[in-house]
Amino acid sequence: MTGIEPVCISRVTLRDKKLYYLKNGKETQVKRIYNRVIFDELLQRNDLQRQFNLTEDTDVEWVGHLNWFFRVSKYAMPFIKSEYAPQVTFLAR
Repeated sequence: MTGIEPVCISRVTLRDKKLYYLKNGKETQVKRIYNRVIFDELLQRNDLQRQFNLTEDTDVEWVGHLNWFFRVSKYAMPFIKSEYAPQVTFLAR
């Protein structure tokens, strides 16, 4: 409906700082990424083969949406040490 093609990160390639994916045998450049990634969860997925890292310098615009709530993974919370973040610890059994 919007013309935005959802593409799995495993199908995206990097060449000369530009990102591409194949659709119907045609290479299409990725110009914007509508980010909904929780990075520490992505790093734990070793079943997704990636040809580039999301932190690499690329010629792409990262876009958020006003209705999206940016979340931090529960796993990452205890590692955030700031006066602006609540104190969180791991629960031990």
